[in-house]
Amino acid sequence: MYPTSLFPFFLILISFSFSLSLFIFFFLSIYFSFKVAFTVPILFDVIFLLYPPPSPPTTIYLLLNPQSEIAFIRSGWATICTI
Repeated sequence: MYPTSLFPFFLILISFSFSLSLFIFFFLSIYFSFKVAFTVPILFDVIFLLYPPPSPPTTIYLLLNPQSEIAFIRSGWATICTI
């Protein structure tokens, strides 16, 4: 005997589509996280090759020019030298 209403069929269809959309979202999130994890360091390498930071100034130059210390910190060499 077949069911008279289509409610069970729609319930199965909705649950299947929901689980499929969750699986697709999970797969895409893993895919894009790996894609970002592998492309962002390459982008940083390309940026540093095209636009290298200025050479680090000497300590005497920083003592004589305290204004250039701000530029030294902003250029990124301060973090590189502290590491």
